[in-house]
Amino acid sequence: MSSNAALLFQGAIGVIGLVAILLFGIPVLHVGPGLWPSIFLGAVGAALTYAVLLLLTRVPGLFPENRVSGISG
Repeated sequence: MSSNAALLFQGAIGVIGLVAILLFGIPVLHVGPGLWPSIFLGAVGAALTYAVLLLLTRVPGLFPENRVSGISG
């Protein structure tokens, strides 16, 4: 898994979440730390998740490059 694929995956999760909020009318709380602290904490959480995915790609054998699918063709 490349770092670009991990970043794309992480970005897609955010987009899917936003679409779900808009599509299903999920209520969003407007109380808490405020807009900018929330954006900052969200960015930190996303960066940490990306870093963990990047580290996991370094574990030998966890994401094999050539998988055997069992389907012969």
